[in-house]
Amino acid sequence: SFTSDKGCATEKEATQVMIVNPLPTPSFTLSNNSVCVSGNNSDPISVTKTNPSTGTFDYAIDKGTIDATNGTFNPVGQSAGEYVVTYADFTFDVQYDAVGNFTKSTTNTFTVHDLPQVEINSITDDELCYNSAAVTLNTTVSPEGGNGVWSGSITSATFNPALVAVGTNDMTYTYTDEFKCQNTWQNSPVESLKSLSNY
Repeated sequence: SFTSDKGCATEKEATQVMIVNPLPTPSFTLSNNSVCVSGNNSDPISVTKTNPSTGTFDYAIDKGTIDATNGTFNPVGQSAGEYVVTYADFTFDVQYDAVGNFTKSTTNTFTVHDLPQVEINSITDDELCYNSAAVTLNTTVSPEGGNGVWSGSITSATFNPALVAVGTNDMTYTYTDEFKCQNTWQNSPVESLKSLSNY
C-alpha cells in the first residue's frame, strides 16, 4: 500500500524481475606443462583462455614471476619445482548494463625441471700414442631414461687413438632427459701422437 502526502491511500503491487546468472566456470590451458630452467625446452609458457571468452582476467602464481595480464611465464632463471597458476578475478555482465564484479578461480600446474646431471670419467692424459690402448668413457647421468649422443672425434663411449685423426681430438657428450632438458659434457682436447712406425 502507498499513502501520499495528502493522505490518499492506494493498494497496488509493483514487481521487478531480477535475473541472477551463475558464475561462469573458468578454464584455461597451458602451452607446456613441463619445461627446463634453461637451454632446450625453456621457451616461455603461454596461456589460452577457454572459458569465458570475454571479460577482464588476472593471473597469479604461487612462486616465481608471471605476467598478471596475459599469464606468460618465462622459466629461464626460475627455480626448479612445481608451479600453480591461478586464473581468476574476471568481470562479467549480470544483466544489461548492470555490471557485477564477481570472481571465481581455477588453477593449472606445470613443472620447471633442473638440467640433468652428467658425469663422465675424463681422459686424464692430454697426449696418447697412436698405438695406445683404447679408453672407455664411463657415463653416469641423472635422471636416467634419456638419450645421449657423442660427437667430435668419437661416436661412442670409447676413445681409440688408432681410429681417430692424428693430432688434437675433441669429445662431447650431449644428454637429453625425458623432460627434454639438455646438458653437455666436454673432455679436454686429447692429442693422438704418431707412433715410431708412422715416421
